[in-house]
Amino acid sequence: MTGAPAFRNQAGIRSVTIPEGVKEIWYDSFDGCNGIADFFVDDKNEHFMSIDGVLYYKSSCGKPDALVRFPPAKQATSFTVPDGIPGEMDWASRFVKYGAFRGNASINTLILGKRVILEDGALCGNLGIKMIVGHDSYTQNVNGMLLSEDGTTLRHLPPACTYGVLTIPSTVTTLGRYSCASARCKEVNFNNVTKIVNQAFKDAALTSVTVPATVTEIEYGVFRDCANLVSAKFESRIKVVRTYMFSGCSRLERVELPTSCKGVYGQAFEGCTSLKSFSLANMTTANAEGLYDSRHFASSGIEKVNWPSGIADIENMMYFNCKNLTSLSLKPTTERIKDLAFYGTSIETFNSSNLYEIQDYAFENCNKLRKIVLADSDHELELGVTSFMVNPGAGIYLDHKNLAFGGWYGSDWTYAFYGRIDEASFYISALRPDIFITRETTVYCPGGVASHYKKFNSRNNVFEMFGYSKDASGKVTISPNYSWVKIKSVTNDGNSAKVEYTANGVSMTTVYPHDFVADQTSGLAATDGAQPCRWTVCDVAGRVVATGTSYEAAVAGLRRGTYIAHCGGESRKIYVGR
Repeated sequence: MTGAPAFRNQAGIRSVTIPEGVKEIWYDSFDGCNGIADFFVDDKNEHFMSIDGVLYYKSSCGKPDALVRFPPAKQATSFTVPDGIPGEMDWASRFVKYGAFRGNASINTLILGKRVILEDGALCGNLGIKMIVGHDSYTQNVNGMLLSEDGTTLRHLPPACTYGVLTIPSTVTTLGRYSCASARCKEVNFNNVTKIVNQAFKDAALTSVTVPATVTEIEYGVFRDCANLVSAKFESRIKVVRTYMFSGCSRLERVELPTSCKGVYGQAFEGCTSLKSFSLANMTTANAEGLYDSRHFASSGIEKVNWPSGIADIENMMYFNCKNLTSLSLKPTTERIKDLAFYGTSIETFNSSNLYEIQDYAFENCNKLRKIVLADSDHELELGVTSFMVNPGAGIYLDHKNLAFGGWYGSDWTYAFYGRIDEASFYISALRPDIFITRETTVYCPGGVASHYKKFNSRNNVFEMFGYSKDASGKVTISPNYSWVKIKSVTNDGNSAKVEYTANGVSMTTVYPHDFVADQTSGLAATDGAQPCRWTVCDVAGRVVATGTSYEAAVAGLRRGTYIAHCGGESRKIYVGR
């Protein structure tokens, strides 16, 4: 068996010999091998045979069966597909397989023998056929193209029948699957067409297309791989841009959609490198019911994304490898960024807004990402495996108080960041020492807690963004330690002190519990292990959940989760109920 595509783009191959043991050849095994002039098959091969260099399946009686591949470089102005063999197959016909004439430009006329059926896409990839002579029992021949028996469906259009405007026959209401594949026309007059079946214009030479309002149904991949298509306009009231609709249309610059269009499905614009903008404002869906959707705009030319309020999730690999994408704006209604969604983009700044989840590798290989803001919210934010790439000089602002990790089993959320972490700076508003990567990176934390961070992680490059002190009456005093820290407000209700400030313009908030002591070293009673000590247990947001004086911290009454125990001038991460 030759896998797909086994010899793609090997233009230097002049002939191919199929040995005895080959049982299967994929339809695209020889894509781009347009120098092949002959196929030869070992006489002992039980599955294939060749006649005059043309490759066929072999019937059980050793006669040529379905036509597999006509040599791309074989010079002939016409070719006759031999008659089907009565009795050789249940349907007593010879099939011409998908892409059988791919890459050939010399044949002008294709003549069909008796009992010959062209599979959907049999002419896909052909560059020269202008006329079809003859027809099978399921079609009628109208001016060299094959229509259904009742004339309402276009089944096969000779790819080179026109190089200008293609006018669909007036009796036709449906363009069949691959019916106009590889057509050399520049424009289309759809006439009375109401339905366009999947991949009808795959690989066509269209430069512009207007789908009229009379077309009420459009299936997936209709304009896939139309490499010359520059503009597309839909007067038809389509509801979604279907899967693969414009995939591979590398010159596509403009798409005009009706207000009825509310969605984009997977790979709809993948590879549209000239498409720099696309409005998502009216969109409410990016996932077809029951289908796995991904790569909607992958490897396209999109430069910015203003995510709509109507779609909660940014799907898998949606903007994968969009090199021109530099700007991303989220709405509070955005809940989830899925795996690899922005892999390889040029996004420079990211703000999590109100997200619930950022999945695995969402921003991997984003070499220009220099600012990451995980904004606080009233719910948990779960990070996946290496959700973010950290670049030299990057600033990571962690204002979220309830971060969780959904990655590899047994690891913690700090695996969410990877890259040049030692050359970046973390700005953290929570009162928890386990919140940043356990490497030698610069960490800026709230006032009065640097000793926690240093002792928990044994590091020296931890700095307090501002000074914090509280007198006996409970009055809190805050003093910035750096010019880039701006204090907005300090409020103390007797139970807690809330400090609102900005770090390099990023809004952050730190809440101190009521029994927080400015001098942490003296505030936590020391012990030599033989005497009771004063201990405090905080949740991941820094809130005190238990306190006391004993030989060990009491955690039996706490809910399942992760906590930080402070005792004897040291801090430890503890797990309850695991």
